[in-house]
Amino acid sequence: MAIFIAYNYGVLFFVLTSFASLWTKRYHQSVLISGVHYVAIVLGYTVGSPGGARVTDWLWKYLTHKRGQTAPEYRIPLIFPGIVFLIAGLSWYGWTAEAMAP
Repeated sequence: MAIFIAYNYGVLFFVLTSFASLWTKRYHQSVLISGVHYVAIVLGYTVGSPGGARVTDWLWKYLTHKRGQTAPEYRIPLIFPGIVFLIAGLSWYGWTAEAMAP
């Protein structure tokens, strides 16, 4: 679990450090406008964190009720869709970073 979270943090760090230079160098936007793109990341985290927490809590309650006991592993299944979204998001980011601006 710690390795997975460390990998996600590394990916987040890479995206946040390369985001502004992508918009200013590749798409020739001003620094002010390139900073506005961070709003999308903030909105994603603002919606995704509470939403993911609610789904995780619901899944934990469901598995605890179904099996009659609790275990820390009941919080892990939400990682699998996260892996799919991580790979899809990185592919999308790489594809759009390579696309040429008009």
